[in-house]
Amino acid sequence: MADKYLKSLGFVREGRHWYHDKLMISVEIPNDMLEDADNERVVVLVLQNGLHVYVIGLEDIMLNRLRACVHWNSSSDCKWGRRLSLLHFERLDLNYLKDVAQRSNHPYSEPMVK
Repeated sequence: MADKYLKSLGFVREGRHWYHDKLMISVEIPNDMLEDADNERVVVLVLQNGLHVYVIGLEDIMLNRLRACVHWNSSSDCKWGRRLSLLHFERLDLNYLKDVAQRSNHPYSEPMVK
C-alpha cells in the first residue's frame, strides 16, 4: 500500500528503499511486519492530512545501523549509527541498547556490547 503513495509523491524504488532526489529523503520499508524492533517503542507520526506513519524507535534504528556497520562493513551505516548517537545521546535508552545488543538473536548479530 505504501508503494502506491510513495510513487505518487515522486519517490523511486530501489529494492526495499525509496528515494526522492528533489527532497533528499530516503525511506526504507523492509517488510510489512515489524521485525527486530520493540513494538512498545514504535512512534506514530501524524501527518497534516490526518494520516499517520509508524516508525520504529530510535534505539532500534541505531541497532539496525550498527549491525550493518559491523557485519557488512557498511561505512554509511557506521556514520549513521555514530551520527544518531551524537544527535540523540541525551534521550537514548542506553540500558535498552545494551540489553538488545547482548541478547540479539538476529541471524547476523553477535553481542556488540561487552
